[in-house]
Amino acid sequence: MVINKSDLPHKFSPENVRDLEQAVSAEATVWISARTGAGLDDLRDAIRTLVLRPEFEPGETALVTALRHRTGLTKAIEALHRSVESINGGLSSEFVALDLRGALDALGDILGVTTTDDILDHVFSQFCIGK
Repeated sequence: MVINKSDLPHKFSPENVRDLEQAVSAEATVWISARTGAGLDDLRDAIRTLVLRPEFEPGETALVTALRHRTGLTKAIEALHRSVESINGGLSSEFVALDLRGALDALGDILGVTTTDDILDHVFSQFCIGK
């Protein structure tokens, strides 16, 4: 929890601050003054501590923010699973190659190596092109 205007007389008692921390599930309170800049280093440290928790450390998961990227990755994973199923099912190499090509195409769409009319239409629909 961040409380601004620390350069002015406090309107909060310690009990009020504890009540506020409990109400908003705050782990800590940082007092700052936007006017003087006091407490900004403490605020940066508190944010750093919050963000650098072990549960936020890079792991086996990735954060994908663009729907187009998520869709492409999902298609690539599905195609790779199909290729493994084709191999395990004893299908001929043409089927495996077809599934691998699907995975490559999906990744190529993300990277811009391969483009389709649908992707171009989507990209241009997201931008406002002036006169």
